[in-house]
Amino acid sequence: MAAAEKGKKKRAPLSSFTILLIILVVLAIVTVIMSASGVEGVQGATLSQVLTAPVFGFQDAIGVCLFVMILGGFLGIVTETGALDAGIAALVHKLKGNELVLIPILMAIFSIGGTTYGMCEETVPFYLLLAATMVAAGFDSLTGAAVVLLGAGVGVMGSTVNPFAVGVAVDALNGIGVSVNQGIIIALGVIIWLVSLAIAIVFVMRYAKKVKADKGSTFLSLQEQQDMMNEWGMKESETEAADDDAAATPKMSGRQKWSLIVFALTFVIMIVSFIPWADLGVTIFDAGATTQEVTTTVTGEELVSAYDEANGTTTTLAAPVEATSVAEEEVTPAWSSFLTGVPLGSWYFARPPRGSCSWRLSSASSAACRRAAS
Repeated sequence: MAAAEKGKKKRAPLSSFTILLIILVVLAIVTVIMSASGVEGVQGATLSQVLTAPVFGFQDAIGVCLFVMILGGFLGIVTETGALDAGIAALVHKLKGNELVLIPILMAIFSIGGTTYGMCEETVPFYLLLAATMVAAGFDSLTGAAVVLLGAGVGVMGSTVNPFAVGVAVDALNGIGVSVNQGIIIALGVIIWLVSLAIAIVFVMRYAKKVKADKGSTFLSLQEQQDMMNEWGMKESETEAADDDAAATPKMSGRQKWSLIVFALTFVIMIVSFIPWADLGVTIFDAGATTQEVTTTVTGEELVSAYDEANGTTTTLAAPVEATSVAEEEVTPAWSSFLTGVPLGSWYFARPPRGSCSWRLSSASSAACRRAAS
């Protein structure tokens, strides 16, 4: 009997990749059913599309993938200096008895990132960091996960100037001729953001307070709690932890302090650089930029090639055609371009050249205009 039980394989839970692949296959089957039912505008997925979808998905999201990888590497380097651990220890020691204050402060910071530039997937590297912080503060790792997930989540839900949500929606409405009042959108976003943030903070603080008062009230099992303590080297006995705190106050070296300063400045610059200030009428980061008008001649073959490439057509000109492209070319960059070549507020998105691009040939497409202007 024991040998039979020993021979049984332990059933492991499905990985996130397996779940995503199952969802992909299910969606493909749904499209096939809808296409066979005659639903207009739906084309059934093919086997090749299903097999190549993960590859093209990474290709389309390469910006986010690289961002998360680089951010995770950056956090790893800072962690190796011991600055984060020392900073967490010093912060927790300073807030002894008031650790709950960490929750609203951190959730507010993550929500600002969410409402301004859609900080969501980019928070992945912070889960481990915040889990360790909350465990050191006397809570559990779920509290750290909730701080990141709900903090950034309510910010995205109440997006104000988030180009991923608000920017795309406004462009779509403008494309169909619907005028949008940006002031109303921002005001509604602020209301949704702040109300949702207040509810989320109260929820997380109540749970954290409950866990701190009674370790048995956590959703984690005893084994998970023990693994958590072993992972981050935490003391299981609160008496031992209190004795250690009394014996030595955490001290930070100069190197660790400077590492934390660079760490904080990096995220301030990142947030400021992602917000599309020009779209909000703020031009302080564009100061010093000068442009000049450049006129170039475009042949009919270039126009046809660009048009066919954009629309998937084959066009033949009956007679030679020539057009001119008028565009604004940057001569002197803005003062804030010294970091990456583009001003703060223009990072992450590949923005078109400043100024206008017009054609004297009315039949030319916008794709041809962009191609010729570049």
